[in-house]
Amino acid sequence: MAMKPRARQSGEALILTLLVLVVLYLGFLYTMRYVMTDAQMAGNNLAQQKNTQSADIALRRLQTMVLQASNLVALEFSATGQAWYRTVAPGTAAPDAAYWRNCLGNASSNARCGTVEVKIGNTVLPFTARAVVQPTDRRDLYACPLGNIALAANYYDVFLNIQESSAATSATTETVIKLCVQK
Repeated sequence: MAMKPRARQSGEALILTLLVLVVLYLGFLYTMRYVMTDAQMAGNNLAQQKNTQSADIALRRLQTMVLQASNLVALEFSATGQAWYRTVAPGTAAPDAAYWRNCLGNASSNARCGTVEVKIGNTVLPFTARAVVQPTDRRDLYACPLGNIALAANYYDVFLNIQESSAATSATTETVIKLCVQK
């Protein structure tokens, strides 16, 4: 059997193979980019949830501090020396990120904030909680019936900024509390 001479190869198979490999590599990179982005987003969402849940814990402690400072007297009179009480006009906007960065230790009563320990039982959690309580100028004369004592409800805005110890994420929560005070 006689052998035929080989035809000259033009490299089309090699070019096609390289092209397929490049397309597969780009597809892999594209897919991994979304996987990494999704993992990052899931991590940020988890951290945000932890911050918000820790803010709920800090809020309970802050409520206790507010009640102790009040002693049935409006905070405008009883909490003026507290770091967490902000003396501002009713309806003042919520603190922003710049406010939270500079509020600790600020001497001005309208630019300061207090810290609240984030604690469960005797375990201190690795979060920093900054708190501000400010007046809303809302009052309800009938929301606090209590025997023969004449009480009225004053409402206050509460802002909590909580940050984990690594300072990677933070959350700011807002709520309104009702405080029963003597009329």
